[in-house]
Amino acid sequence: IAGRAEYIDILSHHPLLRAVRVDKLTLAALEGTLLDYTAGRPQQDIPVQRMLNTPDEVLAERAAALAGLLAPLPGWTVDVQPSLSQAGGGSLPAVDLPGWCVRVRSDALNAAAAEARLRRRQVPVIVRVNDDSIILDVRCLSDRDLAEIRQAFAEIEGSAL
Repeated sequence: IAGRAEYIDILSHHPLLRAVRVDKLTLAALEGTLLDYTAGRPQQDIPVQRMLNTPDEVLAERAAALAGLLAPLPGWTVDVQPSLSQAGGGSLPAVDLPGWCVRVRSDALNAAAAEARLRRRQVPVIVRVNDDSIILDVRCLSDRDLAEIRQAFAEIEGSAL
């Protein structure tokens, strides 16, 4: 905090100071992030930067791969669609990023029930629901997440029978 001493003194005795004080772990994380930026590779080394800057063709391939894993599961209808991802609610609320998603519908469950089951798993799968469909935005998924998502859909369809 910078400013006049009298105001800094007031702030230093405020109860919120303890809650918002920067600790060693925060400083270490900040240092690591700043080192990634100064090394000149933030788009590869910083996960958020990597997700925000994933090329369209990589997103399309990831969506096709996920759809390919889910399509053989009985009871699900799966297709790949273009989508808009939100970059963030607080920092970039009006910025939409074009990308790809996988739309999934169940023959046995409505989308809200399927979404609740996905969320309650030991390893939750967080999805959007739109027009009674589950929407999986692949922007924030890594390739190793795809098998876990397939397993999640297999589990919840089995529990619906």
